[in-house]
Amino acid sequence: MDWAPFADGPRVAARAAQADPGIAAAAAAAAAGARANGSQPLVPGGYFTIVGDVVDLASANEPMTVTARVGTRVFPAVVQGHTYSVSVSGGPSTAMVKVEVESTRVHYESVLGTFGRLQALAGPDARLVQAENAWVKVSSYTTALSLMSEFQLGGRQAANDTDIQRGMRATPTEDLEAAAYLLIRGITDPTPAYFPNGYEMVKNQVEYSLALREDSDLLYATYGFLSKRPPTAPVASLSELPEQLVMSDGVSALDLPLGGKRTVFLLQKEAGNQVSFLESYPMAHTQYRASIASDGTVVLEPDVPPVHRAFSRDHDATVERRRTRYELRRLYQGDPYSHWAIKMFWTEQVVSSPDLPVVTGSTEYVMAGIDVQRWSQPQGWVNPSNQLMVMPWLCIDSESNLNRCESTRHSFAANGNGSTLGYGMKFADNLAMAGESAPGPDFSWSIDSAARTLQITAGAISTTFWRVDGQDHGAGTLLYLAREQGSGQVQVSLDFVIPQPDPAQWLSSGEGQWRRSDYSPSSIRFYYYYWPGQFDMTRTAGVATYYRRPPASRVDVPPLDYLTYTQQGAVVDHRVNRITTPTTCAIYYPATCQTLLVYFRPLLRVGNRYYGLQEEYEHLAGGSVATTLTRTSSRAVFQDCLAGACNGVTGLTDVAAAPSHASAGRAWMIDRAPVQRRARYKGIARADL
Repeated sequence: MDWAPFADGPRVAARAAQADPGIAAAAAAAAAGARANGSQPLVPGGYFTIVGDVVDLASANEPMTVTARVGTRVFPAVVQGHTYSVSVSGGPSTAMVKVEVESTRVHYESVLGTFGRLQALAGPDARLVQAENAWVKVSSYTTALSLMSEFQLGGRQAANDTDIQRGMRATPTEDLEAAAYLLIRGITDPTPAYFPNGYEMVKNQVEYSLALREDSDLLYATYGFLSKRPPTAPVASLSELPEQLVMSDGVSALDLPLGGKRTVFLLQKEAGNQVSFLESYPMAHTQYRASIASDGTVVLEPDVPPVHRAFSRDHDATVERRRTRYELRRLYQGDPYSHWAIKMFWTEQVVSSPDLPVVTGSTEYVMAGIDVQRWSQPQGWVNPSNQLMVMPWLCIDSESNLNRCESTRHSFAANGNGSTLGYGMKFADNLAMAGESAPGPDFSWSIDSAARTLQITAGAISTTFWRVDGQDHGAGTLLYLAREQGSGQVQVSLDFVIPQPDPAQWLSSGEGQWRRSDYSPSSIRFYYYYWPGQFDMTRTAGVATYYRRPPASRVDVPPLDYLTYTQQGAVVDHRVNRITTPTTCAIYYPATCQTLLVYFRPLLRVGNRYYGLQEEYEHLAGGSVATTLTRTSSRAVFQDCLAGACNGVTGLTDVAAAPSHASAGRAWMIDRAPVQRRARYKGIARADL
């Protein structure tokens, strides 16, 4: 028996020796550092050999030094050309293994995982090769992923295999591609004199961000960088893919993911080589023929090109965009996550000007993928009868698209029916707070225990919900798939669910020190400016001061002053004093003259964290009463009380249910995004459409 793979080998050996005296000799030999047969010394923790190569150097024959780290132990590699081989040993099984490369103006690295898992992947021949872990191929990609994952993990390196994959899932496409490109660009282009290579520049938050912000050509060159490279974990057959593969990026690694506006894809296998490929953009005709290219790329071609219609900033008009092809390149296959470079090919035409030429282009993403059944919570959904939960509500928006129109409370009756509560706008056009609307719209619901899903149907729209990722006293992340029968539109996305206690808990005062959970990865283009997308707030009876919480060495953003008041159990922060007429906007804020309201109604308290419903409103054009108030966001969030009146057991007050005395609010299309956040027109990338 070999104790080497165990982190606590000596203790295992001692217990085994007690059970079998014949093992005692081997245990004694192990203590002496030799095998029982007197042959070569025993290597504590086992051993295996990592065999890989290095790319993205200044030249194919560039001299390099390669080392492997197992925890704090360092092992030099044998290098021949651009390949390397390094034998590592000693464990323990939980020690992290990293490969580092030094060459001309280059420092690359690749975090492979824990010693125990890699040893298992190496198998009987004790050789870990690219087919078993794609990250033995060290490159600018693996280095950028290491840097950005460390940042997403709060500035610390991955401590285990779970950390690695959470960091990978959290890293936004924009940052990963930009960092990988700049690492290579740093080989040939001069970096500031105090940086020996691109690695040190990218690691410096200030220089990394400034390099991209000050050079638009450099920024555009980063778009789609990883989609131009061959897959490092090629797919040999569609049978390698799960029945349902969901792909996303920018999902928080530090806390419960809130969903947000990130693009999400869902690949569903069907008969033969047919698949459905669904997006967070609503579309019909989502069936594709799937094939495997010679390099292991998964190619999807539509039977009927699906069309997405939306407003385009670039054209200042509504456009129709048709998907003509997808290419999916697998960069890594882990357990349970994989990593994919996705390239979408499309054509586009302005609806109101059919005489204009059709534009062709592409959009690229780098996303983590996982089997839906592996990601969904094993317990699925507990029977929601007679419960209240805040969940997303799907509807047909003003542009005839199936869309998530707001987050609202769902009241589940025991007979499989239910109604929404508090649906619609929370403010009138004159900025006065509206009363609670009458119950409705209504819905029906059912649970599929085998699939671990909740099904909600309202009219022609049917939505399937999975509970995924972590949970906190019933609050947690949702993956949903919505279908509209009439148009055939389908949409998939991430969101959040919050249970509401009975009786309801309302906030009696919003005063205190707060942190608002605005983790908004759709805003993360350069991590120096946007980490982690939170606000710290000081709420008093008068003014609430907002400012972004910066990482170390960053200059604070000037604070924004809001009036704060609590009404109907909700905290309202807004930038115009509602006691006077709205036209005072022109007096207090002549530069922008814009009223901004933030509504937060807490529904569940866990410690000093308040889960609740948050909505944001804008009132433009000088604050004129005649101007329509626009709701720009409605979503489930959480806010953390750091200190002050919101702290302690009296922060939430149990209250009776509010009477329904107002008419139903208007249903508004919210969170309208441009057609894509990045695109490429005839070879020229655009930041937004």
